[in-house]
Amino acid sequence: MNALPREILKWLQSLDLSTSVKNPKWDFSNGYLVAEILSWYHPTDIKIHCYNNGTSIQSKILNWNLLETFFKNKNYAIDKDVIDGTIHCKNVAAEVLVEQLYTTLTNRPTYRLTPRSHTFNDLDYQSKLPLHARATTSTAIKNNLANTELETGPDMNHLMYKTQRIITLHRTHRHNQRLQDPGRFGIKPALGFVKKREAALAKIKDKTESHSAIFPRYTKPTGFRKQGSGKHSVCGGKGKAKAEEIYL
Repeated sequence: MNALPREILKWLQSLDLSTSVKNPKWDFSNGYLVAEILSWYHPTDIKIHCYNNGTSIQSKILNWNLLETFFKNKNYAIDKDVIDGTIHCKNVAAEVLVEQLYTTLTNRPTYRLTPRSHTFNDLDYQSKLPLHARATTSTAIKNNLANTELETGPDMNHLMYKTQRIITLHRTHRHNQRLQDPGRFGIKPALGFVKKREAALAKIKDKTESHSAIFPRYTKPTGFRKQGSGKHSVCGGKGKAKAEEIYL
């Protein structure tokens, strides 16, 4: 319940529901509490005795079919993806549903610093884990594809589409990990990048050699020494004679 904003918590408590909301992910899954909330605003359209407070997938589908018909008749903007995510107990789906109901029924906006995503996957949770503890592809499919989705899927193509979308998101997430820490995965640069770098280095080397041929490097005379005491100074006998020979 901590995931819901404070104003929505106060709103739910004011409705005096039959069951207190402790975990939105499970409490709103069968649609019974949603029907109770709507019955406070539309007592003639919502008959609470028509809804079953069960946990089976059949009870959930029957309840939500009635609720979807009601949403369509009243032109309520409740997303189909949010309803499906709530039925199958996806992460954050129930919270998004309650926020949409609150905005629709009370005409009040919900204030949130970061908007909620409607993807309903565990990528945010996986990104907080250390690299060695993150899910593999098979684990990602298991975590993001519920058993109830397999039972209620319209056809095999729809399930394949959902599975492929999970795999694509997981591969994108893994690719970003490799870019962040290439040393851990032992990634070597591609052949095209290596050859391109070698060609650039050879070009720089040729430029340096040609520049050296045109402008030879200045070398200081070996016999020249600073003035001072000692046998190698220009003031001494041998040092002075050697310096004179060089400059002559």
